[in-house]
Amino acid sequence: MQDAYTQAQVDQRTAQREYERSRRAYELGAYSELQSLRAKDALEKSTFALEQARMNVDSQPKQNQFDTDSRKALVDRQQIVVTDLERQVNALVVRSPVDGQIGQVQVALEVEIKVAENFARDLRPGMGADLAGDGRHWSGTVSGISPEVVGGQVITRLRFGAEKPAGLRQSQRLSVRILIEQRDNVLMVDRGSFVDQDGGNFVYVVHDNVAERRPIRVGASSIAKVEILGGLAVGDRIVISGGDAFGAAERVILTH
Repeated sequence: MQDAYTQAQVDQRTAQREYERSRRAYELGAYSELQSLRAKDALEKSTFALEQARMNVDSQPKQNQFDTDSRKALVDRQQIVVTDLERQVNALVVRSPVDGQIGQVQVALEVEIKVAENFARDLRPGMGADLAGDGRHWSGTVSGISPEVVGGQVITRLRFGAEKPAGLRQSQRLSVRILIEQRDNVLMVDRGSFVDQDGGNFVYVVHDNVAERRPIRVGASSIAKVEILGGLAVGDRIVISGGDAFGAAERVILTH
C-alpha cells in the first residue's frame, strides 16, 4: 500500500513538471493549445490518483484493526465451541462417589438374527438357543424381540450363556437354533410345498409308482420339519413338493 502511494507521488511530480514545460512552450508559441491541455489533463489525473493513494494509506490502519477484530471474534467463537465440547466429554465420565478399584468388568455378548414373522410370534425372552460357528458350539438365551416387522421379518437378539466365546468379531456370522418346543416320539416329515396346499390337509402317498391323495393332520412345524398327527404311518413315502401339478386328482401314475 505504501509503495503505491510513493509511486503516485512520483507520477504526480512528473506530470506537474511536464505541465509547466508545456505551458511555457505554449506561451512562447512552441506548443499548440491542444498539447498544453493534454499535459494539464495528465496532471489532474495524477493528482487524483495521488489523493486516492493517500486516502488508502490513511485508512489502512483502520482496515487492519477491523481484520484483527474479526479474526479475534472467530477465535472467541471457536473457543466457546471447544469449551462446550469439553463440557460434554466431561459429562460422559462416570465417577464413583467413593475411592475403589475395578475388580471385574461384565461384558454381554449378543447375536442379532432375523426371524420370519410367522415363527417370531412363538418366541419369548428367556427361550434357550444353540449357537455354532468355527466348529464350536455355545448355549444362549433369547434376550429381546423387536416389536417391528420389516420385510416380513422380526429382529431378535440372543445372549450367550455362562461360557463366553473368545475371539468373536463384530458382524461375524453364526448359525442359531432356537428351541421353541420339544416333543418326543412324534412322526415328522420334511417340510415342503404340500404344507401350503389345501391348508396342509392332504398329501400324496406313493405306492408302486402310484401317488394316492390322502387326508392328513399336521401339527407343529419348523423351517425344515413338519409334525404329522394323523393320516400317515412310519415308512410311508410322500410327495413333498410338486403336488400342485396333480390338479387335486385322487390317483396319479408316476413315470420316470
